[in-house]
Amino acid sequence: MICAFASAICYGTASVFQAVAARAAEPGTGGGVDVALLWRAVRQWRYLAGLCLDGLGFVLQIVACGRCPSTWWARPSPRAWR
Repeated sequence: MICAFASAICYGTASVFQAVAARAAEPGTGGGVDVALLWRAVRQWRYLAGLCLDGLGFVLQIVACGRCPSTWWARPSPRAWR
């Protein structure tokens, strides 16, 4: 349960870091979609920290799913219907 909670915290914090980095990036020259925005955002430490927290959150989620009892996510056994 602790891994699941930590995973949720990592995902939430990562979203905030990435949003702040994207807003801090210099605006593009056009009015449409700016493909270079991703490159400008990736060069900021906040965006990279967000990506690392996304990866850590994914690993923690896998650990949490591996430690949960199989009855939470698996199909019930046929004996349960008797």
